[in-house]
Amino acid sequence: MGKCKSAPRVTESRINLRRFRDSDAKAVADLSNANSQFFQYPSVTPDFIVRISRDPKYDMFVLEDDSRIVGFCGINHASWPLAEMGPLCVRADYRRQGFGRILVQRIIEFARRLNNLGIIIKVRPSNIGAQRFFRALGFEKSHKEMVHGELVIVMKYEL
Repeated sequence: MGKCKSAPRVTESRINLRRFRDSDAKAVADLSNANSQFFQYPSVTPDFIVRISRDPKYDMFVLEDDSRIVGFCGINHASWPLAEMGPLCVRADYRRQGFGRILVQRIIEFARRLNNLGIIIKVRPSNIGAQRFFRALGFEKSHKEMVHGELVIVMKYEL
């Protein structure tokens, strides 16, 4: 039986975190929809992605590996000085290779430059892998709350 080929481990020289551009909308929507079990919206369109990216209190970034979008993350500043990270997504074949860690670390640096005092992310209780991932990066469980009729765990990172 053949071995599944995975992406090579991340190296800083190959990756680029940059601001979202409208031309990224299809790739981001496709990535979001492929991982919809983790997100609030089960299906999004490129137009929806463009609309939310244009909110003045929201910044969206994409993570590229050799010009291929392998992840994305948003950060909402509506409740400044506390920022809310999300959604956060990395392609399934790029997980557990350092891409998510680099994406989160760069988002934290961005929030710090904007003088945020902390970052929260909301995670479904069933998403144990995400909870472990964020704990390993220094996030702590803060509380639970209802979001659109669904219970979520709020994890917080102090800046």
